Amino acid sequence: MKKIFAPILFVSIALALAGCSKQETAPGATSSVKAPTQTFASARQTSFGEVTSQLDAGGSVYVYLATDQWLAGLSTNISQFRNFIKSLPEVSGTDREKVDHLFDLLSSSAAKSGLENLTGVGISGVQMTPELHRTKFIAHHQAGQGDGVLWNVMGKAPHPLRGMDFLTPNTAVATFGDLDIAALWQLVESELGNCGVPEIADGVKRWPAQFEQQTKMSWPKLLASFGGEVGFVLTLDEAHKMRVPFGKQSFEMPEPGLLIAVKVNDDLLYDRISSEMEKNDNTKMTEERELKMSDMPLPLPLPVKLHLTVASSGGYLFIASSPEMVRNALAVRDGQQPGLRKSAEFEALMKYLPAEGNQFVYADRRFSATIMELQKQALHADAGAAAKLEFLQKFLLSKEPAFGLSISAHTPTGWQSVSMGNRDSAATMMAAAPVSGVAVAAAMVLPALSKAKARAQEISCRNTMKSICLAFRIWEGDNDDKFPFNVSTGKGGTLELCDSGSDGYDRNSFRHFQVMSNELNTPKILVCPQDTSKHAALNFADLQTENVSYLVRSGTNIDGLHPNEVILYCPIHNHYGYADGAVFQGRRP
Repeated sequence: MKKIFAPILFVSIALALAGCSKQETAPGATSSVKAPTQTFASARQTSFGEVTSQLDAGGSVYVYLATDQWLAGLSTNISQFRNFIKSLPEVSGTDREKVDHLFDLLSSSAAKSGLENLTGVGISGVQMTPELHRTKFIAHHQAGQGDGVLWNVMGKAPHPLRGMDFLTPNTAVATFGDLDIAALWQLVESELGNCGVPEIADGVKRWPAQFEQQTKMSWPKLLASFGGEVGFVLTLDEAHKMRVPFGKQSFEMPEPGLLIAVKVNDDLLYDRISSEMEKNDNTKMTEERELKMSDMPLPLPLPVKLHLTVASSGGYLFIASSPEMVRNALAVRDGQQPGLRKSAEFEALMKYLPAEGNQFVYADRRFSATIMELQKQALHADAGAAAKLEFLQKFLLSKEPAFGLSISAHTPTGWQSVSMGNRDSAATMMAAAPVSGVAVAAAMVLPALSKAKARAQEISCRNTMKSICLAFRIWEGDNDDKFPFNVSTGKGGTLELCDSGSDGYDRNSFRHFQVMSNELNTPKILVCPQDTSKHAALNFADLQTENVSYLVRSGTNIDGLHPNEVILYCPIHNHYGYADGAVFQGRRP
């Protein structure tokens, strides 16, 4: 009765309230109630307006964080923290001097980094198409205040992204970006050269002369040779597969190719490298119109042919894993071959991205698919491990392969990074907490699983050694109470095959096991469960040292009359087997 009465009471109250509402609402009026709104101005001026005006509103993520109060005067705060460290009683006079040098370096680096100019950061995420999501990240500084390494070393103004012109259709990962190497070195030279640590300061001052002595190139000329842009390209050729060894297994993956592109002002670096390569008789030197190239095969034990290739063309120095990588990149640049930039997927990404920038990063779905496939193969290589890590696979390997393109640009008010990809930024941020939880759980559980597995292997090893010791006892009972190493080979033993080392253990342990094949039944028993360096033989006739984990201790005093003599030893678990068949961890108690 109570179960029926409760719902009826709830419905009755709801209808009564609804009826009251109808009586109080005027005809034609709406029943919705608007919450009162109140606007007010912040008591502190921030960069909220400047940052949020560059973000995408109405999406799944919209975040602003003011950083000016945290970072303003950072170098001064570092110096103040120095006084606290020096006041600690544990810090001696000599240590105080080192603390001064360290904090001088930190304070100066903070001031020159430009981090103190950062006033705020913003993040937004919005879905642009059923598959694609756009994410923006803003690092803001006030106009005219963007000084320092953070703002200038990686580009000062957006420009056309010429690095995209080198990308072939099989590009898996690519990144090109501005990098002022000379300015970066000036900072290192200035900060470390005046850090107050003689060893570091002297090393920095000696570096140009040491570099020239080792490479026969002028360090200042080399810095002047760089043109301010560096790129990296990884390709995956689905038409050519390669086998990658992984322990006792091997995995199949598309054949990779590597290309490094460095914008240069002259051929200083190419001429120096090619002159060294030319000394090798196998190097092929090529000089064509607008292309100079040196190709030297490297006889390395790799599953793919590797050619060290250095080339110069169109103001770029190329270092590649094959001459084909260079030629294909140049063919795309010159319009002789279709490139990635003209593909439908790439154009769909670029539709919602700025046309100019200072850096770009591209990751194709074939790259993440290849990584996921290798991870799956690694997990399933060991059935036991795959079962234990099944919950990790659900979190890490169950999603569709990710792909995307990100373009970053240095604007008059800071850095703006815009990314397009198939991963929702909000879902990624929300997944961070549970994934972190899984990671923490894995960090707690996996060591326990590993420890449990090791314990199980230890117990299994001890039982295995008991079986081997029992086999010795059985063989002994059938051969005048003597173990194999005390019986002549003419009578079926191994006496003449003994080769004991200084530790008393026989170098030919496998010989003793061979004559006990009937008692042991299978050679698999001779490999410790935790010994990955050994593998079981197919039969006793083929038994060799690499098929045996356990060491036999031979000698005339080792027999049934001396039960406390060690006859068997496992170097993995430090187990000892005795002549009476007992097995202990360490020596007999």
